[in-house]
Parts: sequence; structure tokens; C-alpha cells
Amino acid sequence: MAFGALIVVGALSIISRRRGADGRLVLAALSVYLFGVSGAQMIKKFRFRGTKMNWVFATMVNTALISSYFAGRIVGLPDALRDRTAAQ
Repeated sequence: MAFGALIVVGALSIISRRRGADGRLVLAALSVYLFGVSGAQMIKKFRFRGTKMNWVFATMVNTALISSYFAGRIVGLPDALRDRTAAQ
């Protein structure tokens, strides 16, 4: 579900960029989405003790990992679609 929403956010970002939106705003929208997904996962899966900075640092690291995971899914998407249509 998070990957599908990323595709939607990415598509809306590309459309808004082509219509003249500031590129920094487009990048910020994607970054906020990825940080939000990462933060939600951190809250759901882990319990943090100590300061809130522990959660922020862990979420930043997790954002990098989730971004890499999503990038791999996006790169592999054309092959997956091609294989799916060839099987039908």
C-alpha cells in the first residue's frame, strides 16, 4: 500500500513540476511522504526509550533504507509488468 501511494505521490509531483511548480517543493513532497512512511513504521514496530531524538535519528536511517527499497521496486517494475503480460 505504501508503494502504491508513493507511485501516486511521484506521479502527482511529476505532473505539478511540468505545470510549473518549484522543483524544491516537488522534492519536499516526496521527502515528507518517505519520512512519514518511515516514521509510521518506526512507531508501529519499535518502542523507543530516552529522548525523542533517538526516534528522529532512527527514522532518518529508516527513511534511507525505505527509499532504497522503493527505488529497487521502481527499477524492477517494468520487468514485472512485462513478465505479467507475457504470462497471460
